[in-house]
Amino acid sequence: MALPFHTKNHLLQYGLLAFLFLALTACDKDDASINAKQKETLNTNTKLVSDTKVDLANKNSVNTKEETIEEISWDKLIPADYNPQEAIGEYTEQLAKLQDDDIEAAVIYGKIQAELDNAPVNMALDGKVIKIPGFVAPLENDNGVINEFLLVPYFGACIHTPPPPMNQTVMIKAKKGQGVKSEDSYLPVWITGTLKAVEERTKIGAAGYRIENAVVEPYEDE
Repeated sequence: MALPFHTKNHLLQYGLLAFLFLALTACDKDDASINAKQKETLNTNTKLVSDTKVDLANKNSVNTKEETIEEISWDKLIPADYNPQEAIGEYTEQLAKLQDDDIEAAVIYGKIQAELDNAPVNMALDGKVIKIPGFVAPLENDNGVINEFLLVPYFGACIHTPPPPMNQTVMIKAKKGQGVKSEDSYLPVWITGTLKAVEERTKIGAAGYRIENAVVEPYEDE
């Protein structure tokens, strides 16, 4: 499923920014708290961070009796005419002149996050039935089952690192019986459903999209 990672991919720019934030704001949780099974799984699925593209050259969509489900990659959620690096370029230039512990740097990081929290969405996808892989950032836990969460492109987003841009975050409300068990919340998933370009503000981050009645499946290479 993985495709060569293009250097102009907007997701790379977002990923670099996330790691920049992580250097200053990552929590103190030690790797020792992740058990051996989790480490093995995370190592296996790190491709979702940088190689989350779907091989649309050979399989652009899946036909069903009622509808066409389009498998999409995360960069499809970004409008073609939007360049995140241009949006935050002024701030990154300012940061380059400061030390990491400079109090002014914290103010600039806040401005960058505000910019990303208002990143535009791709309206061409509004109303389309899509399938996309990602990681779970829990919002509600009902007796050990997560039925409502943010879908994000890399592990730990919104929890151990700052939230991704709004156009890289999808609000998910799972179909009945399709929730994620708490003990499996670190595992990547496939999400299928009708994508709506609807803004959601939550306690852990802003989402530019929403999928209700979503089908949730374990992530596997296809």
